[in-house]
Amino acid sequence: MGDTVLPEVIPVMQRALYSSDHNTRIGACVGLTEVISCSSKEQLVKFVEILVKAVRDALCDEQQDVRKMAISAFQQLYSVLGSRVLDEIVPALLVSMDSDDERRTRAVYGLTGILTVRSKELLPFLVPRVRYFDNFLFTRGCLSFIFYLIPLHVFS
Repeated sequence: MGDTVLPEVIPVMQRALYSSDHNTRIGACVGLTEVISCSSKEQLVKFVEILVKAVRDALCDEQQDVRKMAISAFQQLYSVLGSRVLDEIVPALLVSMDSDDERRTRAVYGLTGILTVRSKELLPFLVPRVRYFDNFLFTRGCLSFIFYLIPLHVFS
């Protein structure tokens, strides 16, 4: 995909992710997945902040169908950019775990989505970071969540 196309297409996809119509958000995830798969690593690096935020927000969407499509976009982005995607997405989700109920629920959606497709990469990344949080109850809650999800996704 050309360098002139991405600056025009990515903002359109990003805006569509915040539509009130969940079918539009699903379409935006499909579009993001295709854009990522047709772009080089060098091209994606230029837009990594926008792409990571878009994929993270889609992983946390209230609609399961949107989250399913967001997992495809996450997978594609991970396959091109590697662990940098985890480095960008997971800490923001962990911070959201220490928020109000709605943000916490959305963070759980996001982490669960990542865990379903990248558990082997996520768990070694996640556990050491959670251990060093200052808030003991928050740390305990995160670890409880992780250990609750492991049998549901890793061994299924």
